[in-house]
Amino acid sequence: MHHELEYVVCLPAGARAEDFQAYAIFRLRAEEKIPLADLNDLEKTLRRSYGTMIHLPRARPLLERQYSSDLNDEDPPEGLNRARAPAGEKAAPGRLSVGEILDIVGKELPGPEVIAWLEGAFRQPPPKGRIEHRYYLDATARVYLVRDHFSEGKTLYRAETSDAALRPERPPR
Repeated sequence: MHHELEYVVCLPAGARAEDFQAYAIFRLRAEEKIPLADLNDLEKTLRRSYGTMIHLPRARPLLERQYSSDLNDEDPPEGLNRARAPAGEKAAPGRLSVGEILDIVGKELPGPEVIAWLEGAFRQPPPKGRIEHRYYLDATARVYLVRDHFSEGKTLYRAETSDAALRPERPPR
């Protein structure tokens, strides 16, 4: 089945379970697609500012550390996935640590570029006949969707986020 719209709702803190509010809408049309950035281009962008001190790490091992060191070739588990620096990791002389690089990636790269890097952790295409959706929320509360189609590959979409979602009200005290 094909659809052109997908809605995202939220439940404000302190609200009743049935009081969902509009958060964003995705328009799943060809003209709305955002190309995923090439990881080599991201590395070049970072090197223009930081030279050889920076090396963009692969996202997959940084996600796996939260679960098990013996994950097979499957993608990371469904649910909340975060990239974290290895505990106790120290930078090589003349290089930035993974923790410092993650801080730079989060603060200096736009949402679509961070998503392209994170999508490197999801290597397996969906099984034939399936489409997977992965949602991302950037530092500015914008919502993104990567639609991974078994035959068409990955497509990135940016949601139209409601003004109310970008300025949440504080729950009554």
